[in-house]
Amino acid sequence: MNILIIESCEKGIKADFSNTSIVHVRNSLIIADILKADLVTHESHIDWAMGKDYDSIICAYASPYMKWKK
Repeated sequence: MNILIIESCEKGIKADFSNTSIVHVRNSLIIADILKADLVTHESHIDWAMGKDYDSIICAYASPYMKWKK
């Protein structure tokens, strides 16, 4: 099963958590690892994810303050 997790964050997140202290972002990284899921944390990852087919898409933190337009 191919799974995508979309996380509201303004940057790419490192697997060792060294560039974030935000709990929901860390949790998404842990869950993505357990589920072997792809994780999108920044708009720069969208084109990469669009080239794949997913069985499930999880919006882990659909924030009201996440930018959707520039």
